[in-house]
Amino acid sequence: MTEESYTIENALIEQKDFILTEINDEHFEVAIAMLRVVLPVWAVAGYRYKAIECLNRLRIDIQAKVDSISYQARSRKQYFVQLLLQVQTVRKSYTK
Repeated sequence: MTEESYTIENALIEQKDFILTEINDEHFEVAIAMLRVVLPVWAVAGYRYKAIECLNRLRIDIQAKVDSISYQARSRKQYFVQLLLQVQTVRKSYTK
């Protein structure tokens, strides 16, 4: 592995780790925005499997939020449903 490819690999790993941290911290909008930016680069770099991993993680975590929100918090639930739809849209456009 050349120094240049090692540097690129490190940058991709750092991006993935940052996105997973945002998901862990429930900053779902930031994670979605970051994925929209990095997905084309990841696809070219052969990092597609990590993109799918991040998208699946987002979907699972947001769906868990949707499922746990009570009826009284309908507007909050709608917010997470909207985020879930965004993730599905990004995933669909990425996996074509």
